[in-house]
Amino acid sequence: MQKKVKAALIRFFDIILALLILPFALAAFILILLPELICFGGIFYFSQRIGHGGKQFTHVKLKSMRANKYRAGAGGSRAHLETWRIPLWGRILRKTHLDEIPELLFILIGMESFVGPRPLLHEHIALVDSPGRQSQKPGWTGLSQVFLKTRGILPSRIQRRLDKKTAELSPGLYIKILLATFFAGKKRCLAPGPTVMAYRQSIQGVSKIGVFVLLLLCMANPLKAQNNTLTNEQRDLEILSRAYPGAFEIIQNAIRFPDGTIITYDDGIEKDFDTLLDTPDLKDMLSLTYQQADSSGPRSTQTTPPPFNFDPGRFRNDAFFRALYGNSEEEVRSHLRAVQWMPSQNGPWLLFTTRFGADKKLEAVIAELETLGPAYRRFLLPPGGTFNYRRVEGTTRLSPHSYGIAIDIAVAPSNYWLWEPAGAAVYKNSIPHEIVAIFERHGFIWGGSWYHFDTMHFEYRPELLFNKIPD
Repeated sequence: MQKKVKAALIRFFDIILALLILPFALAAFILILLPELICFGGIFYFSQRIGHGGKQFTHVKLKSMRANKYRAGAGGSRAHLETWRIPLWGRILRKTHLDEIPELLFILIGMESFVGPRPLLHEHIALVDSPGRQSQKPGWTGLSQVFLKTRGILPSRIQRRLDKKTAELSPGLYIKILLATFFAGKKRCLAPGPTVMAYRQSIQGVSKIGVFVLLLLCMANPLKAQNNTLTNEQRDLEILSRAYPGAFEIIQNAIRFPDGTIITYDDGIEKDFDTLLDTPDLKDMLSLTYQQADSSGPRSTQTTPPPFNFDPGRFRNDAFFRALYGNSEEEVRSHLRAVQWMPSQNGPWLLFTTRFGADKKLEAVIAELETLGPAYRRFLLPPGGTFNYRRVEGTTRLSPHSYGIAIDIAVAPSNYWLWEPAGAAVYKNSIPHEIVAIFERHGFIWGGSWYHFDTMHFEYRPELLFNKIPD
C-alpha cells in the first residue's frame, strides 16, 4: 500500500471517528462550562507545542488546575497547596480525559491525529532529538502511551525507535493502537520506567513484529503482563530504595518513612520547568537521565552544552530530602561530621552528612583526587564549601548544601550560569574530566552536566547513577 494511500485512509479514520465522538463531546463540554468557571475562573489552558514539520502551534485543553501555585491562607503543607491547585473537579477531568475535548477540533482540521507522537513543549524538543517525529502529526495517543504509559520525556534513543515505528503507521497499526488505548486502560503493558538507566536494555530487542505481539498480549491479559514486569513506578521506587537502604517502605503509589511521612510517587500534575523545580514529585525527580561526563583524553573537559533545560538532579522533592537528612537545621547538623579535604595539601575540614555513608563516599573521592598531579590542584583548592543551611537564591527551595550532601570545589576556575550576563548564559567549563569521573564513581552528580551549569558543584545523588535495576 502506497504511503499516500495509507495517509489518506488514516485521515479518513480520523475524520469519521472525530465526527462520531463530537456530539457527545459537545454535550459534555456544555455540562463542563459552569464547573470550569467556578473552579478555575476560565475554561481553556493554552500552551505552545511543536507539531507537524516542526511548526509551533497553540495547543488547547480544558483547565484542570488553578493558575496560582500558592495562595494566601492555603496553609504551609505541600499536600494542602497541591490539593487546592488541583481540586476534585480537576482530578475528574484528568482521570476521564475530558480535559482533552478541544483536541477533537485540531484532529478535524488536520493539525493532529488520533494516533501519533505526543506534541511536546518547545523546551523538550532538544531532549527528545528525534527527527522522525517532525514528519508526523502529533497524536492523542501513540506507542509511548500504550506501551510505556508515561507523560514524561523519554530518552532520545528510545523515543527515536518509537517515533520510527509510528512513522511507519499503517491503518492496521492505527486501529490496534486505538484499541489498546481504550481496552488496556491504565494497565502498563511494558513497564520500563521513564528513566533510561532503569529500562534501556528492555526496549533494545523489541522488533516491529514484537511490538504487535506484545500489544495483543497486553490487550488480551493486561493484568498478567503487569504482574510479570516491573512498572515504571516500581522501578523508580526500587532505585530509590537501593540508593537509600532502610530509609522508607514502599506502599501503593508512595513511600512511607518511619516518622509517618508519606510522599506520593506521582501527583498527576503536568508541570512546566519552573514548577518542576519548585514542586517535583518522586517521578519528576527521576524523569531526566543523568549523563556521565565523556572523556576524550587526559585532562579533557566537557565543552558541549547540554540540551535546553536539561538539568537532571535539580528537581528535588523537598519533603523527600528533609525525611532523609533532617527536617531542621539542628536535625541536619546532628548527622554531620568533619572530613578533611585534600589532607596532603593541609586542606580544610568540611562538614558532610553521615547519612547513608555519604561522608565515607566523600572520603573515597578525596583519596582518589589525592592521586592526581599538581596541575589539578587549582581546581580543588581552596574548596567553595559544603554544609550551609540556606535557600537557593531567589527561591523558597532549600539548597542541597542545607542537607550536607553537596560540595563546591575551587570557585575561581569554575563557571556558573548566573554569573553570565542576563540572556547570555553560554555554556562554559574548565573542570577536567578526571575530577568529574572520580566524583561520579562514588555517587556524586556534577552541576556541569546541567543546562543551567554550575561546574564547581557536586552533589551526593546515588539514585541518579544506577546503570540498571533488574526485574
